[in-house]
Amino acid sequence: MMPRLFVALLLPLAARAQLVLVSVDGTTESPVGSTYDFASVAASEPKDVRFRARNTGSSAITVTTLAVNGAGFTVDRPSLPFVVAPGNFLGFTVHFAAGTPASYSAALQVNTVSVILLARSVLAPALTIFPACTADATTATVNFPRVPKGSMGLCNLSLQNPYSQALTVSNLVVTGDAAFQGPLGVRMPMTLQPGQAVTFTVQFAPVCGKASYSGALTINSRTYPLAGSGFDPPLPEPILKFDSAGFGSAQQRTLAISLPTAYPCPASGYVHLAFTPDTQVVTDDPAILFVATGSRTVPFSVNQGDTQVLLGSQAQALFQTGTTSGALRFTLDAVGIGIDGAATTVLTIPRTAVSVGSAGASRRVNDLDVELIGYDNTYTAGVMSFTFFDAGGNAIGPGAIRADFTADFRAYFTRIQSGSAFVMRATFPVTGDARKVAGVEVELTNSAGVFRTQRILFQ
Repeated sequence: MMPRLFVALLLPLAARAQLVLVSVDGTTESPVGSTYDFASVAASEPKDVRFRARNTGSSAITVTTLAVNGAGFTVDRPSLPFVVAPGNFLGFTVHFAAGTPASYSAALQVNTVSVILLARSVLAPALTIFPACTADATTATVNFPRVPKGSMGLCNLSLQNPYSQALTVSNLVVTGDAAFQGPLGVRMPMTLQPGQAVTFTVQFAPVCGKASYSGALTINSRTYPLAGSGFDPPLPEPILKFDSAGFGSAQQRTLAISLPTAYPCPASGYVHLAFTPDTQVVTDDPAILFVATGSRTVPFSVNQGDTQVLLGSQAQALFQTGTTSGALRFTLDAVGIGIDGAATTVLTIPRTAVSVGSAGASRRVNDLDVELIGYDNTYTAGVMSFTFFDAGGNAIGPGAIRADFTADFRAYFTRIQSGSAFVMRATFPVTGDARKVAGVEVELTNSAGVFRTQRILFQ
C-alpha cells in the first residue's frame, strides 16, 4: 500500500510543475515568482506586461483558468479552454492603469499558478514637445526631424505640473544611441510648484555610416521613445580649377576639384566629361577623354572632414581637348547625395585657323612633294595656295598656285568621324630642273582664318 500512496501523491505535484509562468521583454523570458511588481506608473498612463504560461512537461496541459482580480488591472487573453502542447506556451498581456495615485494589487491566476501583481500610480508631469519635433499619438515616441550627418538637431520640450500640489521630478535622463544627448537646461532633482513649467533640450547629432537612431527619455517612471534619422547632406558646390585660362584644341590639360567647406562624411562619385561640337560634319571627337581612364569618366572621392576632391585617388586628372571646336562639359555625379549648387562646368574650345604641327618637302626627278600634318577644328579647310622659291629666295613664277580641296577635306572628315587631324600630301609635276626649287610656303584657309607656314625647304 505504501508504494501506491507514494505515486498518488507525486502525480498532482508533477502536473503542477509542468506549467511555468514567465514575463517577456522582447525575446527574453524571466521566471515569475509569487509576486510581480509593475513598479511606479504615471497616473492615468497605461503599462502593459507580457506573460507566457509555458508547458515544460511532456504532456499537453489545458488552461481553463486565466484571470486577474484587482482594481486597475485587466488581462488580454485567448479564449479558454486553451490546450498548451509540451514545450509550447499560452501568451497573454496584463494591463495596468489608474487615475488616482495610490498603491494597487491584484491576483493573477493561471490554473493552479497564483501570482500577486503590485503597482503604484504616481503623479507625473505633463510633457510638451515643441516644433520641429513631433510626438506619435500611438507610441508616445518623440520624433526628431531629419538632420544632416555631421550637424546637430535640437528638440525643445517642457515639463509642467498640472496638479494642485507640488510635484518632484527626481529622474530625467536620456539613454540609447549616443547621438542623443541631454537633457540640457535643467538639474535634478527639481520640484515643480502647481502650474509651474520648465523647458529643456535634447540634442541629436547623427554620425557618418548610420541612418536611423533610437533612444529613450525617462521622466520619473515614464519612458518616452526617441527616434531620429540622419542623412548625407549634398556636397557643397565644387570648385573646378584648370591649369591655365586659355583653352584650345590638341591640348592636354589638368583638372583639380576642391570644396568650399569640409564635407563631414566620406563621399564618392564620378566626373563625367561630355562634348558638343559646333559643326555638323561630326557628332563627336573620341580624342576628348581623361588620360588616366581612357574614357570620359573618372571616379572621385572625398575623405571625411576634407575639402580636397581626389580624382582617381590623385589630386588632379589629365584630360585631352581633341581637335574639334565646341563645348566641353564637366559634370559631377555625387552618388546618392547630390550637389548643392551647379554640378556642371562648361569650357569652350574656340574655332581657330588650321594648325600645322609638322611640314616637309621633298624632290623627285620631275616632281615636288609637299606634306602637311595638322588639324582643322572648324572642319572647313579646303582653299590652299603654294608659293615656291628658288635658292636666292625669289618666288618662282607664276607665283602662288591656288587649289580648292574643300570637297576632299569634307569627305575625309565625314568618313573618319574621329577628329580633324589630317595628313595632306600634294604633288607638283616639274618641267625642267626640280633642283632649282629650294622651298615652298603654304597658306591654308578655313572659316576662322588663314594659316601660313614658314618656308619649307626641299630635301
